[in-house]
Amino acid sequence: MGSPPARLRVQELGSGAPVLFVNGTGGPGAYFAPLLRELHRFRFRCLVLDRPGWGLSSPVDFSGRPYRTVTSELLRQTLDALDLDRVRAVGGSIGNVWVPRLAQAHPSRVDRLVLLGAGPLTSEVGVPPFIRLLRTPLGRIIARVPENRRMLGRQLAALGHATGGDASRIPEAFIDWHLAMSRETD
Repeated sequence: MGSPPARLRVQELGSGAPVLFVNGTGGPGAYFAPLLRELHRFRFRCLVLDRPGWGLSSPVDFSGRPYRTVTSELLRQTLDALDLDRVRAVGGSIGNVWVPRLAQAHPSRVDRLVLLGAGPLTSEVGVPPFIRLLRTPLGRIIARVPENRRMLGRQLAALGHATGGDASRIPEAFIDWHLAMSRETD
């Protein structure tokens, strides 16, 4: 059992104790950039993964294997490829499911976990309806529809985020970047 073959992009910034960042569904690993800018002064070796199918990482077929196994093995293989024995692991959104799975399957490889934002971690926290829909055959069609500003605004609102101009809202520059990334990459 194990994980399917994959080509995963990892960007590296800084030096020091290794920290693996695993993105969620909000975009590729680059969405950690504001956090990385702040962490730079603390001297961490930040390793930013684009999960399969995001950014410049290849997609993988999750069918036929337990999701838990695929995610933990893909991350273990990433650590092996980077010649890392142990990391601190940061998950954002669905990355909050990936990094604990790594820690559960390979506890000696994870020093600490940081979970940012929400993720369906327990039975008490339900999977959002949109994510459940993506798991159906209709999800393949939905994933191919080019994202637009209105769709992104609805997704962000469903996650509890406001969009617009003031500082408490998601900046327009992020929305523009996210839409460009969605349109201009596979």
